[in-house]
Amino acid sequence: QYGIPIGFNGISVGAFILLASLPQFEVPLQATIYCSVGACNILGLFFFLYRVPDVPFESTSTSILHFFHDLRRFKEWVPLVWTYAAALAVDMFAVSLCSALQQFIYQSSSLPLFSFGTSVMRAEVIPRNVHRAVFNGASLIGDTLGRKLAYRTSKHVHPFWFLIATVLGVAIVLSKQPLIAPIGMLLVMFANGSVYAHTTKYVDDCVDRRYNLIALSFWLFVGDAGSFIGANVVSPLRVLVGGD
Repeated sequence: QYGIPIGFNGISVGAFILLASLPQFEVPLQATIYCSVGACNILGLFFFLYRVPDVPFESTSTSILHFFHDLRRFKEWVPLVWTYAAALAVDMFAVSLCSALQQFIYQSSSLPLFSFGTSVMRAEVIPRNVHRAVFNGASLIGDTLGRKLAYRTSKHVHPFWFLIATVLGVAIVLSKQPLIAPIGMLLVMFANGSVYAHTTKYVDDCVDRRYNLIALSFWLFVGDAGSFIGANVVSPLRVLVGGD
């Protein structure tokens, strides 16, 4: 339950706090972080292989034949989830785009907090690594809130409603205003957590249990397509958007 949030944010937030605290050692610290992540991946692989118990349950006996059987009956589950898959694709496009593009928009070693106001206000700056730690921390808060709040209501809310927050968040991130950029990412990730949680609730409650696995697999596959496209438009967009 807590492994992924702790592991992911330990790097996306903790590593940037470390880099901001010791700027004179930025290069060796970056090398150490990369090597540590690689070593943890290998250790995690062996942990899953040899320490996690193999507990049989219903889906462990599912074969590829069962998959094709469910696929042929797509009319029984695709109409129920295709709009949810489309919403996830848009959501993941935005998540991938903002996560990558912000590193090129806000790339100066010191970022001005204000691009308006008095000369004193415009002189206020924040170190890049501190800004990235705050930006990623806002991502954590937004995603967590979205998932938690979804399960505090029994209602099914269609994910398309949360794309309003996605669009607003993307606009704020691309505004090139370091002070409010974390708010934009919070909105994007709030929508992301909400889309995930409300969709899984919906599938559990409204899709025939026989097609639960393939419906979620289809939903995730379409969402990953959005993520792939978002990651691959970063290069041309960074030229259009420009840096800070």
